[in-house]
Amino acid sequence: DFTNDEDDDEDDDEEEEEDGLDALAGKKLGINIGSLLPSLTPEEMAEIRVAAQSTLDAAIDSRLADIEDLRSQLQEDLKESRARMETAAELNVQFEKQNLMEKIDRISNEFLNKNEDF
Repeated sequence: DFTNDEDDDEDDDEEEEEDGLDALAGKKLGINIGSLLPSLTPEEMAEIRVAAQSTLDAAIDSRLADIEDLRSQLQEDLKESRARMETAAELNVQFEKQNLMEKIDRISNEFLNKNEDF
């Protein structure tokens, strides 16, 4: 089957690419990036850590605010849903009550009509 051969070829290509990447893993490529960067003083490293922590804190605070907004929205949706369910239940009660009254009226009328003949 031709389509299976194509799938096999694609799988082989993916395996070859993975093998190539795996072969490079752990090998030095002759580039020492650390030597190209200026060395940092302990104060500069501390400043970088503070800035990074500040960025992380801001991101976390933002996500927490998003979660809180979502929670508030879900609570509002739940409240609205409950109100709709209560209204639907009240309407159902009224509908069933009306059906029952109509049935009682029908049975009463049938009874009265039968008794008229006597």
